[in-house]
Amino acid sequence: MTGSYQSVTSLHPEGFLIRTDRHAFTMDNAADGAVPQLDPVFEALQAMETSTVISTDGSLIRLENLEEAIKSTRGRLAPMIEEVPSHLESSFLSMLDQALSEEILTRRAQEEWTFLVGLWNNAEMEKGYFYPGDYAEAVNEFGGITLGFNAAYEYLGEVACNEDDQSLACVEVHFESSIQPEYSEPLTSAIVERLGLSAQADVLVAKDTNVQLITNAKTLSPHKLIKIERVLKVDENYEGWVERINRSQYTYRYQ
Repeated sequence: MTGSYQSVTSLHPEGFLIRTDRHAFTMDNAADGAVPQLDPVFEALQAMETSTVISTDGSLIRLENLEEAIKSTRGRLAPMIEEVPSHLESSFLSMLDQALSEEILTRRAQEEWTFLVGLWNNAEMEKGYFYPGDYAEAVNEFGGITLGFNAAYEYLGEVACNEDDQSLACVEVHFESSIQPEYSEPLTSAIVERLGLSAQADVLVAKDTNVQLITNAKTLSPHKLIKIERVLKVDENYEGWVERINRSQYTYRYQ
């Protein structure tokens, strides 16, 4: 996925307000397992223009103007929805309703904020040491099943914030997680059942996330973020599913 967006931060009675707009994203269809028919969904979700309220201690409080953003996103997706096969229309619309729900959108925003700030806020880490941090996560899009993940954190040391910076004011940190093996089969079954697909019992699903972040050590203002995910996608004929590698890279510039 490639693209760009603008973020503007202003004061708010509860702390700060971060508004994102001017989104321009496109999916990389050359990737293994790419599904061109579903790309408009991923692009539209990524490009939702919302405002985020952040507390003075760096915690995400809530999203604002969600109703307007959801309405706009549905409008952009209307032509694509009309092309969904009739036997999958009900399941697809149900999943889309969940993906555009306040709960799911807030969780996605919380996840992104966690990668950028939450994991590292007030953290004390020793260079080169892996810090384990296993966790559980409910996936409401697929019946509310709870999945367990193995996770680890690592601090790699001080680095330049960008190519023009020589101050070593930033640090590089990594985070990686993967679904615990015993949860792969339940996730596969839930997705197959929800979409009405043919089950493939000999295949297990894994969801892996790898985050590489360069951020200012004092302010936690990000300068570069690379996120690589291995996720499950429906295949181009809507008859099965394939694994897909999603690689997102963000470079942040400040004015």
